[in-house]
Amino acid sequence: MVILDTDVYLSHHIGIIDSLIAQIAISLNLPLQTFNKKHYDPIPGLTTRQPYVKS
Repeated sequence: MVILDTDVYLSHHIGIIDSLIAQIAISLNLPLQTFNKKHYDPIPGLTTRQPYVKS
């Protein structure tokens, strides 16, 4: 299990809740469904996907 990476959290100004959500996705080996891909790019080991195409 990977512990929350405080270096990413502090250096990239990612909120603690967003960091925890990302960590859960990594721990469960699931992609994170989000429209804000750039927000999560600094987190190593996290795969993101856009949940659907916005019209």
